[in-house]
Amino acid sequence: MPDSNIEQLWEGIQCLPCLKRMDLSNSKNLKMTPCFDGILNLERLDLTGCINLLQVHPSIGLLSELVFLSLQKCSSLVRLDFGRSSRLWSLRVLRLSGCTKLESTPDFTGALNLEYLDVDQCRSLSTFHGSLAKLRVLSLRDCTKLVRLSDSLDNMTSLITLELYGCMKYQYLPVNSAMGSLIFLDLSFCNISIVPDAIGELRGLERLNLQGNNFTRLPSTIQRLYSLAYLNCHIVISFNICLRLQQ
Repeated sequence: MPDSNIEQLWEGIQCLPCLKRMDLSNSKNLKMTPCFDGILNLERLDLTGCINLLQVHPSIGLLSELVFLSLQKCSSLVRLDFGRSSRLWSLRVLRLSGCTKLESTPDFTGALNLEYLDVDQCRSLSTFHGSLAKLRVLSLRDCTKLVRLSDSLDNMTSLITLELYGCMKYQYLPVNSAMGSLIFLDLSFCNISIVPDAIGELRGLERLNLQGNNFTRLPSTIQRLYSLAYLNCHIVISFNICLRLQQ
């Protein structure tokens, strides 16, 4: 039912055990989702562009077969609650980009197999919480109030892509030994003043974007990034380093 004028699907519980997909994208009058207790075999839920959506029923956390969930551009959504005992074990893809009023990330405790998380342009989000060991892609582009990632990255041992482009208040370069799988790191146009020596531990890194930050030097350990094929940073300080990397 994409592009519908519906405000609410149903009240209470509807038993629809064969329902696998629900597409309510661009239903601009939708204000709340139904209770999901009767549709526990749902695999895909698309709420993209539901700009007046205020509430996602917490029973969404019971959808143990859900693989794909999109809440892109749900610009009225302030909070996303997966409930106290989330069973989102099958969830692989979660899209939250454009949820400009979202103030906090949900509790990812039950989403053990999440691989792709898009939180771009969540401009009310100041902190990201989540320990996601199987996450491969995390995008937080243009989260202009984001200050920190807490200790989330410590357990993200499968992370291949991390994007923080345009996070203007973000000051700390997140580098640790758990990020050995990282291939692409975009920290352009943040507020980073120091690039730590530990950057040299990201041996698998192929693309690194540090453009538009406040640092004045790069550590010599950056020369340990033997897989690095692309480096973008301030031209004045990077010229000699880039030259040595190309040799």
